[in-house]
Amino acid sequence: MLSGEKQRINRGYNFEHVCEWFAARSDVILLLFDPYKLDISDEFKTVISSLRGHDDKVRVVLNKADGVSSQQLLRVYGALMWSLGKVFMTPEVCKVYVGSFNTEPVRTDNNQLGEEIFEKEQSDLKKDLLDVPRRSCDRKVNEFVKRVRACVTHAKLIAHLRKQMPLMAGHAE
Repeated sequence: MLSGEKQRINRGYNFEHVCEWFAARSDVILLLFDPYKLDISDEFKTVISSLRGHDDKVRVVLNKADGVSSQQLLRVYGALMWSLGKVFMTPEVCKVYVGSFNTEPVRTDNNQLGEEIFEKEQSDLKKDLLDVPRRSCDRKVNEFVKRVRACVTHAKLIAHLRKQMPLMAGHAE
């Protein structure tokens, strides 16, 4: 995402439409946040808005949480939830996974929450991601059912209109 002055740079393509295209074809969408850079840029807001309708796919991750103290982490988490609530325009924001999701061991020297909480969050995220194939299958079946219902509704409307206006359909009775 571009922020600050970089937002003024023209990418040469419509980034929002590209994100919408990928969102429609993806099984999970991860929004990553850093505790040191929480402000949501205008471009990021636009992209998040374009994800409407794909709310069940969105996962929010607050990464590098081991780099701040417990008190700072509480403030950062609250600020992130407040910002996300404004952007998603919902009273309830999706689950935010907090931790340090990298290959290095978790540093807890300045964070009193300890390794246990970060490990539980990492485990929860892992379980959630491992459940994606099952949810994807359910979503595809639901999407198919929705399309079939729309097709049946369309066919019924066309049949009704043909009965009401036979001359318009080219069949005079």
